[in-house]
Amino acid sequence: MAALLWVSLLAMLSGQESRNQFNENLFTQETKTILERMFGLTLPSIPHGDTLAHLWKKLPPEELEKLRLAMVYRLLRSRCLERFRYGKRYILALDGTEIYRWKERHCEHCLYAACGPDKELQFYHRVLEIKLISQDGFAISLLSEFIENEGGKPDEKQDCELKAAYRLLGRLKKHFPQLKVILLADGLYPKGPVFRLCEDARWKYLFVLQDKVLSTVWEDFEALTNMPLNALGVKDKDPVKWIENKLYRWVNHLSYQGENFDGQVNVMDILKADETGELKRSRGYITNLLLSEDKLLKIENLAQQRWKVENQGFDVQKRHGYALEHVWCRDSNAMKVVYLLIQIAHLLNQLMIRADLLELKLEKLSLKSFFKLFLQALTQSWTRKLQQNWDAVKNKQFQWRDSS
Repeated sequence: MAALLWVSLLAMLSGQESRNQFNENLFTQETKTILERMFGLTLPSIPHGDTLAHLWKKLPPEELEKLRLAMVYRLLRSRCLERFRYGKRYILALDGTEIYRWKERHCEHCLYAACGPDKELQFYHRVLEIKLISQDGFAISLLSEFIENEGGKPDEKQDCELKAAYRLLGRLKKHFPQLKVILLADGLYPKGPVFRLCEDARWKYLFVLQDKVLSTVWEDFEALTNMPLNALGVKDKDPVKWIENKLYRWVNHLSYQGENFDGQVNVMDILKADETGELKRSRGYITNLLLSEDKLLKIENLAQQRWKVENQGFDVQKRHGYALEHVWCRDSNAMKVVYLLIQIAHLLNQLMIRADLLELKLEKLSLKSFFKLFLQALTQSWTRKLQQNWDAVKNKQFQWRDSS
């Protein structure tokens, strides 16, 4: 089992994009020798890609979740993730993505939707992620929640990203009860139950607030920012500030009463002039962070870190070497296992690139070049020189360097 899991993980770590590519590139005597010498594995031979797929079909995904959690706990205890914080809080971003789509039903867990002008029924799988993100470009998968139907009749109500979010945030609270968190998310999440979850867990949150969402909050916001003079002919200083070509407005302690929530929220609005000179909303945010004039740019920059889930997370995994959208195995359990293996591999590769064990200037390489170098390392002959290099580094500790 240990050998099969190591080889499965190495397939993802070295940028293999299919089982056929794995068989072609790593099914070698040289790779077998390296795995035995470096990892202490006992291998009759390198397992075939079909053998790995057989394991993926049987392995409970929850076991890989435990492995990833153990890795993150170790990093947190070792204080390796300090750059992932805003003040004293770790920056967590919540977002979902589609990983597979078919024109025919793949399994009883498929989501489905009528698409295109012909309303053609299509079937797909999605997953929701919480990632630890840093302002210097890293995105580490913390927890995953698969969005899937339980099976049954096609007209039954489907699972969705919001339902999955309630499950995922509950798991976050369970596994990291003491973690100081600031949660970033898009315009789907400004809802009473989400606010309630965050307040109960003592998390801070910063969500996109769209124009037509929480209309009563927007009405109160506009009323307060456009408040007329009082009876004495004066009023408090307007919470308004121009910065370059953008107008920032903010109001704290707005009352909001919704499902499972009766409390206060803070809103920041950013306006920008269009071609005619009319001010239009560029971005809106809702948060329980206290807003003030000196924090506007910091909070705007923090909110934009949410895009790292897509850019440094899903996009890298889909288009730059991890083949996230490739169907490694059509079995629904195997697809979950492969997804989690990719998340663990991406975590390890980010650590490896930053630590740069042999001072190879890995941060300056493209991912394509990094994977090529990794593959060369796994397929080279075990020589006396390689043994000397391995003896020199295997017991050393390395610092994950800050690029800022």
